[in-house]
Amino acid sequence: RAAFDRGDLDAAEAAWPASLRTEFQVLSALRHGKPPRAALRAVRTPLRRFWVNALQSAIFNHVLEQRRADGTWSVLLPGDLALDVRGAKTFVVDEDTLENADVIGRVECGELSATGPMWGPRMRRPQGSILDLECAAIEAMGLEEGLLLGGREVQEGTRRRLRVCLADVDSSEGSDDCGPYFECTF
Repeated sequence: RAAFDRGDLDAAEAAWPASLRTEFQVLSALRHGKPPRAALRAVRTPLRRFWVNALQSAIFNHVLEQRRADGTWSVLLPGDLALDVRGAKTFVVDEDTLENADVIGRVECGELSATGPMWGPRMRRPQGSILDLECAAIEAMGLEEGLLLGGREVQEGTRRRLRVCLADVDSSEGSDDCGPYFECTF
């Protein structure tokens, strides 16, 4: 890594572990003068898509962690995009929504949830401070929003609920050939 960081791609390639074959292919392409986008094409498409999906999930997790830390993961805030448990279309939460007794009840019983981003070109964006929070999650990873808005590997984008209530929860305990166990099902 040190050789790569100082621009000595020959030394980086010579020192690169053989077990990291995919990364080696990208490094080799760069060493042979290919631009970064072309070098990335050395990675098989399914793996590139997997990496993008993992990145989208990491951004979502960052937003969820921020909302968990400030205690807002289980409530609706102005600017949120809410989603019901049946997966209908999202809707924008405004002050009127937050004063609606039916909406408040549905949030409390877990039928409605705020959503977080699975960034992509067709993802619906929230408003105000919620959008700021989601964009900050991208910046926290050293990325720019435009990176997640195009390319063959980037999925369309969607919203994912911040909370999912478990149903039909049951538990049991016992013992088998491996010893005692506790089982929780939902």
